[in-house]
Amino acid sequence: MYELDDYGAMIADRARTNAYAEAIMRAVKPGDVVLEIGCGPGLFSLLACRAGAIRVYAMESNASVAFARELVVANGYAERIEILHGSSRQLDLPERANVILSDIRGVLPLLADGIASLEDARQRFLAPGG
Repeated sequence: MYELDDYGAMIADRARTNAYAEAIMRAVKPGDVVLEIGCGPGLFSLLACRAGAIRVYAMESNASVAFARELVVANGYAERIEILHGSSRQLDLPERANVILSDIRGVLPLLADGIASLEDARQRFLAPGG
C-alpha cells in the first residue's frame, strides 16, 4: 500500500504526471462519466473533471481516501466527484462509465489482483462504446 509521501513523489514526477494529464484530456469528453480505480489522493479524478467529466466515481481501498475527499472539496469538485472507499471488486456504481482510469500497478503489477480488478471493472462498469 502506498503512503501519502509515495503519492506525492508520483505527482511530483512531471513526465509521469504530464503524460497522464494529456492522456486523460484525450480520453475524457465533456459530459462523460468516469471511474477511477485506485484513486489515491484523486489526481486523475480532478483531471477528469477539468477535461469535462460530469461525474467521477473514485475508488480507493486504503486510507488515502480521506485526503482525496479533502482535495476534491478544496478544488471545487465535491458535486462531481464521489469518493468510494473499498475494493472495486466489492463496490457498485449507480451508472456505467464512459471512461475507466487506473494506475494500479504497485511494485509488481501482475502479483496482486490488478488485472482481475480491471477486467471486472470493464465488464461491470464500462458503458457500451466506452
